[in-house]
Amino acid sequence: MAAGCLLALCCILLTPHAVSAPLAEGEDAHTPAYITFCVHVHDFIHVDESADTILSLIDLFESHTVCGDFYFTSPIIRAYEEERPDVVDRLRERDMTISHHIRPPHPAYRGFDGRLEELDPAALGNLLRDYETYGLDLATGGLILDELGGMAHLAEVLGQAPCACSIPFEQWRSALLPIWHEMGGRMTVSYHESGTDPEQPFVWRDGLIIRPSDFSITRWVVREGQEAQFWWNMLDTPLAIEYVPVERLQTELGGLAA
Repeated sequence: MAAGCLLALCCILLTPHAVSAPLAEGEDAHTPAYITFCVHVHDFIHVDESADTILSLIDLFESHTVCGDFYFTSPIIRAYEEERPDVVDRLRERDMTISHHIRPPHPAYRGFDGRLEELDPAALGNLLRDYETYGLDLATGGLILDELGGMAHLAEVLGQAPCACSIPFEQWRSALLPIWHEMGGRMTVSYHESGTDPEQPFVWRDGLIIRPSDFSITRWVVREGQEAQFWWNMLDTPLAIEYVPVERLQTELGGLAA
């Protein structure tokens, strides 16, 4: 996987944790885990490299009859339209999940949100709706009113409203989530790595279900005293053997089964 093109992670929901009622007679207590393969896409600089990685991932997912959950920004989809329309065609044709997230200079991203601070709720909602409807000027952070952008752009180009919508920062969620719900979103991301209450795995917020996750394969500590590291940042280091995602997944699943 090319560095900087994609960030891939596995979010796990183990179904026995999601069942609070006693098992029925003959029901298997070792229900298989459900895995969401999330691919965060936003590298509009290395377009060809990013596009080739996406096509390879789609091939991989299809070879194992699983569905990938691809999170796109409007700028990367526009770059594919202009430079790699084969990726857009493949995404429209295949049974992959289309989702949406924001990255700078979207005004709801931390460090770019100064203009939102003094807006009243109505003005805030109107501005954020505009940014999910019109184009985003990457140089100025302003709107491009003569082109589609945001969630509306993804829905138009890819033929479906994004399923999950993600904003990393709590401060603006209450303003943006209802807009995404109105535009056809069905799910949101409140925690990226873990957080699901085993007794209440399915929780709604502003009309969107919060994506459940018992744990995710993203980052971990391998040596005492070290900080947790994203596995994809360690693949070209001497510690690469200790950051193998499949082995980490097996370890996490084994701990839950116990």
